[in-house]
Amino acid sequence: MNYLRNRARQTALAAIWVCVIISGPSKHAHADESTHAVTWSQIAAAVDALPVFAQQKQELNAERAVIDTEKSAPNPTAEISVARGHSDTEADTALEWGVALNIPLDWIVTRNARVSVAEASLRVREENRKLLKREILFELRSLFWQLVYAQEHTRMLNELLQQTNTLTQTIQTRVERGEARPMELTRVQLEFEKVALERDASQKKTETLAQKLEYWLGANKPVVAVGSLKPQEGVASLRETAPQLRTHPEILRAKSELDTATAQVRVEKKSRFPELSVTLFAENELDKTSIGAGIEFGLPLWNFQQGAIRRAESNAAAKKTEIEVITRRLQREFIDASGRCEASTYQAVQFELRIIPKVANVAAKTDRAYALGEASLLEVINAHRDVLETQTLLLETQLQARLDCSDLSALMSTED
Repeated sequence: MNYLRNRARQTALAAIWVCVIISGPSKHAHADESTHAVTWSQIAAAVDALPVFAQQKQELNAERAVIDTEKSAPNPTAEISVARGHSDTEADTALEWGVALNIPLDWIVTRNARVSVAEASLRVREENRKLLKREILFELRSLFWQLVYAQEHTRMLNELLQQTNTLTQTIQTRVERGEARPMELTRVQLEFEKVALERDASQKKTETLAQKLEYWLGANKPVVAVGSLKPQEGVASLRETAPQLRTHPEILRAKSELDTATAQVRVEKKSRFPELSVTLFAENELDKTSIGAGIEFGLPLWNFQQGAIRRAESNAAAKKTEIEVITRRLQREFIDASGRCEASTYQAVQFELRIIPKVANVAAKTDRAYALGEASLLEVINAHRDVLETQTLLLETQLQARLDCSDLSALMSTED
């Protein structure tokens, strides 16, 4: 009778462990009212509301103001003079005055070129904003998936810790009844402490990542990331989006910088036009009154802007070459990112299909052998430790696939 009762207990323990093994990680983390659950799509939609982009908006407004300034005509200058005049031949005195209005005209020659420079500078600023958004999305995407991984890992360790505690209590009861050796209790208690330490470390990591994401989002509650690490299908099709590299903000920024440099060449060439202004004047003297006009212009005798023109042309040539350099670098990065995305995704999918079932099967057989008295408790603990390590490795491969494909998404400006 005692033998049958012991066998029933062992069979029940084995069933508990098998349930833990085959349960696997859940697809989503659960959040209650005290936490703030967020998905990646919600995070991506909230990026534009970050304070850094409010700063960028003001800087763009400042660049637009520069365009308005370049379009505006410079103000004329006025000169007024008043004097008391005395005649040399007569004893007459009178109030003499003069008024002159100077209107600059040379700005008309360079106006369009300077406006082009300002407009190209604005486009550079806009592309810089897009690049900044990509960098922030990349950092948040990486942080989000790391948090999903940490949550899943902590959940797995919590479940294993609960089951280990149940096993510890059961074996302790058996030891007290003389149905098991004290060494078995020591073994399972040691395993319980190991799992507890791992759970605590994973929990601390989860809390740290959640706090970082909470800081980014400005949330007033602890953040819980809702998502599945399981790789999505069809990531290889991202290779077909290679033509989008032509619209990459880094390339568009370089093109805008080329436009700026080209417009600056026109500015320097047009600056060879002499400084020109028209003066309108009226004078009232003791013996006469004069009204007239005059022209003032500079004489380009020593400086023909040759140095400034060559410098501007060299800068434009360098920017043109830079576009080719950036394009080739992005193409190399695309090939590398797409290759890593495909490889890590394949590894994660195949690992789950080919490795996890085998490890679970070994653990189940070990449990059955233990129930039949053909395996020791140490073998059962080792089998379950293998399951935990394998499940953790699966999470790591899935996380790596997510991060590698995030690199490709950031490069191609596509969202998960």
